Amino acid sequence: MKTNAEQFTALMAKYGLSHPIPADDQRYILNSIHPSLKALLKRKGLYSSALGTVILLILLFKKAGIKLSLIQAKIVAGLTATALATASVTGTVTAAHYIKKKIDESKKTGEEKKRDGVPDLKTDSQIREYYQKLEEVYIDDGTRLVGAVIFQDRKTIKIHTIHGVIQVPVTSVRTIKLR
Repeated sequence: MKTNAEQFTALMAKYGLSHPIPADDQRYILNSIHPSLKALLKRKGLYSSALGTVILLILLFKKAGIKLSLIQAKIVAGLTATALATASVTGTVTAAHYIKKKIDESKKTGEEKKRDGVPDLKTDSQIREYYQKLEEVYIDDGTRLVGAVIFQDRKTIKIHTIHGVIQVPVTSVRTIKLR
């Protein structure tokens, strides 16, 4: 009867495990592990896309020189999926808020729609009614603006016209007449 040591030595010799495996053969074995494992799991009905992702992560990290256990790879996959889902939801919510804001802005009319902090007035009578005045501002280039002066300091004057608020340098204004 053979001893355990003799049996072990015979087994090692039979399968060629007593001699070192060449580097090319080692690479071949390592590269063929993934397809073989995938095929085996599929045959047993245990393969899923989630498990495939975990195995892929293990192999990718292994190529980078980092050894991951199955549990560690599942944690990395879970964290990655969570981060992607969070980013997707955040992007969707941001887009929805932007679209809602644009729809609300397009629905605004008249008094609600303001530009530069002033209402959107489309006629001279609306300007007169809102500001209780209507003025003619003559610019030194010959332009005449009809509206209401709503702001003036040393440098600029702002006139609310039917075309919106127009800002003119004070030095360009020749005269202002009440209409």
